[in-house]
Amino acid sequence: MNITILSTSFPRFEGDFAGTFVHHWAQGLFQNGNNVCVIAPDDKEVVPAKSDKTLLVSRFRYFWPYRVQSFAYGAGVLSRLQKNPLRIFQAPFFMLAFFYRAMKIADKTDLFYSFWFPCACVGVAVKFFKGIPVVARLSGSDLLFIQSPFTSFFVRSILKRTQIIVCQDQKFYSALVQLGVPEKKIINIANGLDMQLFHPIPKDEARKHLNLETKEKYILAVGRLSKSKGHSCLIQAFNKLLESNQDLRLIIVGDGEERENLKNLAVQLNIADKITFTGFQKNNLIPLWLNSADIFILPSQLEGTPNILLEAMACGLPVIATKVGGVEEIIKNQLNGLLIEPNSIMEIENAIEQFLGNPLIRKNMGEAALKTISEQFTDWTQQAQLLEKEINQKLN
Repeated sequence: MNITILSTSFPRFEGDFAGTFVHHWAQGLFQNGNNVCVIAPDDKEVVPAKSDKTLLVSRFRYFWPYRVQSFAYGAGVLSRLQKNPLRIFQAPFFMLAFFYRAMKIADKTDLFYSFWFPCACVGVAVKFFKGIPVVARLSGSDLLFIQSPFTSFFVRSILKRTQIIVCQDQKFYSALVQLGVPEKKIINIANGLDMQLFHPIPKDEARKHLNLETKEKYILAVGRLSKSKGHSCLIQAFNKLLESNQDLRLIIVGDGEERENLKNLAVQLNIADKITFTGFQKNNLIPLWLNSADIFILPSQLEGTPNILLEAMACGLPVIATKVGGVEEIIKNQLNGLLIEPNSIMEIENAIEQFLGNPLIRKNMGEAALKTISEQFTDWTQQAQLLEKEINQKLN
């Protein structure tokens, strides 16, 4: 097939964390013999690939002057709007530019595969003129649109005009059914995982690469620095843990609009010297950060089925995660990880203390986490094959 992927986020340079799973899906579909084109917003940080014989990436500018264009990327559209509500005035220009670019490519396309609800809107709008089928893949943040009484009617009307809706966990599947989406239109399929990149390596070796102390205990969180990721609660819980664990360190990998607020919180609590904010890290360095840690934590308030959690488990890390999105379908509490409530400083503190106080539990849960990944997940190419098979069955 000739597949056009519509996305509000796509890697802008080698190793970029933005939209990495979109890139993985695109590569998987290409590896299975499809022609794949990706339409995504332009950005000042885009570095053209020296040679890319796999994917055609078509980027669009949407606001002038270009230097103030800032609706996409960063910690995500919703986070950017929270940081600066005036960015909402860029939204109509963004959607119009997106629509115009999709219309130009439509005649060479057999299928639109959209990531996130705004992209589904673009696909449905082009379908009105060109009749091209639309597959809408929805993620954790799209639940806000689905569950809100102010937007659910609009969401329902858009999804009604798509051929297929893809989600990646049972919780989202149930939310779609409750919204009124026919079950025969829904595909529930997990993301893939790069097993060659994410696997256990000796902790001392990983720490040596990153110049980390060998005798410290490291807690690690990886993700966009936005309010919904729960880093503020993590820092406050970490502050309490330091009262009895002076050899403890917290590493926060990622960047976003909340970075300065989080750093200021660490200063206010007088623990800035115990927390490392690494900023943006290239994707090929993430396995080193994971394997250097003693504990991985996902303190998010909102998620789908986060790939970083799967990647941490694939590295054999003991994991702590909040009961959001599809996390409970992966983590079985006290068996292959610990589940906690979101926005709970006390539960973060107690879960970390449970791991710190018992190295055997850490070891056993890390091994159980790795076993879960090896038994339940496959690579991106295999998942893309499964997705394509499901799409063909529903379209034919």
